[in-house]
Parts: sequence; C-alpha cells; structure tokens
Amino acid sequence: MTGASKLAIGSAFCVGIAVIGTVTALLVRYVPPAQPDLKFSLSSLLIRSDTFRVLRQDRPLVSAILASSMFWLVSGIAIQAVNSLGVVQLQLSTLLTSIMNGVVGLGIAAGAIIGERLCNAGGDRKVIRVGLWGIVICLTLLSISWPTGKTVEIPVEPAAVDSGGLQQELPQNQSVSQFEHTVLTKHVPTYHYLLGFRGALMVLSSLAVSADFFAIPLQVFIQSRPPDDQRDRMIAVMNQANFVAIMLSGIVYGNFSRMIVVLEWPRSPVFGLMALLILPLLMFYRPTLER
Repeated sequence: MTGASKLAIGSAFCVGIAVIGTVTALLVRYVPPAQPDLKFSLSSLLIRSDTFRVLRQDRPLVSAILASSMFWLVSGIAIQAVNSLGVVQLQLSTLLTSIMNGVVGLGIAAGAIIGERLCNAGGDRKVIRVGLWGIVICLTLLSISWPTGKTVEIPVEPAAVDSGGLQQELPQNQSVSQFEHTVLTKHVPTYHYLLGFRGALMVLSSLAVSADFFAIPLQVFIQSRPPDDQRDRMIAVMNQANFVAIMLSGIVYGNFSRMIVVLEWPRSPVFGLMALLILPLLMFYRPTLER
C-alpha cells in the first residue's frame, strides 16, 4: 500500500467522524436566539461594546477566561510534546506514538464523565484545585529524565554556505565545495526516561482526566455567569481567547524546542516547562464561581 493510499484511508476515516458528528449535532435541542432582532456590526468580529462593559465590571469572569486561555495554550503544546517524546526520545514507531495521543483522548472522555458528576454534586472550586494539582504533578512526572553517563554519535548538518561565506570555520586544507559534502558528527549525552512507554500511557491518561477536572467547571462558570443576553457573546469571547492561545502554543513550543536542542536535553523537559506555565494558576488562581 502506497503512502498516498494510506493518507486516503486516514482522510476517509476523518470525514466519517465529521459526518457522524454533524448528524449527532442535529439531535441537539433547538434554543431560540436571545436577541432575534440584533443586527450585525463590525464590532461583533471582536468584542462588542456592551460585552466589553460586562467584562470590565466582572473580574472573576475575566480571570476565568484568562485561566481558560492559559489552559488551551498548554493543551496546544501538549500535542506537539507527546509526538516529540514518542518519536525523538523514546524512538517509538508512529503507531505507538499515535497510541500515546489516543490514550489522551480516552482520558479526556473519562474525565468529562467524572468531572460532570463531581460538578453536579457541588464543590466546583475543589474540583478545579484537584485538576490543577493533577496537571502539575502529571506534567512533572512526564518531564523526568536523567543522564546515563554515556554519549552517542549523531550526524550534524554541514555548515550553511551563503553570500557571506561559511557559517563556521572550515577544516584545514578543505575547500568550500568539499566541506559542503562533509558528514559531520558530534557526541551527545543519552538519558534514562523515568516512566518508559507504559508509564507514560498511564500518566498521560491521568493528565487528561485532571485537565477535564479543571476545564469543565471553569467553562460552565464562563457560560452561566453573564446576563442572559450576553451568554452567547461571552462564549464567543472565550473561544476567541482560546483560539489565540492555541495559535501561540506553536510559537511557545518552538522556543521550548530550540532551547532544549541548544542545551542538548532530551525532549521530556518540555513537560516541565509546561508545568511552569500552569504553576501560577495553581499558586494564585482562586476562582469565585458564584453564578
């Protein structure tokens, strides 16, 4: 089977899921618009003035939206970090790396069920705190590697040649054209990974459950806190903030990746850097969840 055929099968599978999701959405109960006569304006593309006034007067709501966007920033980094951990550090096949991502999906499904029941039982603040602690602990466990004391020799890209000349000094008695085809190598340290593949699966599933414990009560609060005529717009504001955070996650992950390459670290410390992003929420965020 060619690579194109495999892509076609994968694409067909994704289209099938999209069709099922669309059909399922048709079963959702119809809710009439809160303001059926509301006219479209350019301000609707960002934040309307009346919605902005609600935000200015409601600091707990603003804090919740910012906390939600930070959560989605870290979530965007997590997908890339899991792929990098599996392929680069653990040197797993694409199938096993996909299983790692699949376990995250199963954890999210389980966490949604458990988190909803806990929220219905009351104690949303405690659920959020448990979720934050779980996220930080799981990310910390996923980050732990230590040196083996050995090194491995890896190939290095030859120095680039541009109009300004070589980016590094040529070896003695070697021309530019010869140097372009030289295979360079260097020795880099190797690392033990605390969890291994199976341990990573367990912790990733726990991370996903913890993420639900944090996100579900927070999003319920954001959707129910505003006045009735502002709830749909506040959901839009939340989605805009989350979208920006997800877009920024690629930039943040790129900087994390460059840093660990320069330091010759394994890939797992990216999870520790993610934990540092969540840590301020754990330390300082005390949600007021009165609706």
